[in-house]
Amino acid sequence: KETAFSLGYRITINKGFDFDGASIPKWLWSIIGSPFTGNYVRAALFHDGLYACCTLDRKLSDEIFLDLMKEDGVGYFKRYSMYLAVRAFGSRAYNSNQEDIPVYKEIVEITTI
Repeated sequence: KETAFSLGYRITINKGFDFDGASIPKWLWSIIGSPFTGNYVRAALFHDGLYACCTLDRKLSDEIFLDLMKEDGVGYFKRYSMYLAVRAFGSRAYNSNQEDIPVYKEIVEITTI
């Protein structure tokens, strides 16, 4: 169970969420880092959870990703590069889980604080 607080939300990822790491193309690993290394991994976990349950809209989910990376000390260039990448290319991932949303809403809890 992992919990984060960001932009007025409490987000909890419960046991059972299948996290595949940050979605970083292999050719960028030498610049950004690999999917399971770096101080962006926690933010990527919550971002994937937000995309899976679709409780919040995509833009807000991406802003939470950006906020959590800043909180975790990801440098300005890297965090904005990753944020702009999910803004540019994330719609397919956000829209791909439609049939699994009810399952993910039980695993990913979001409340306002």
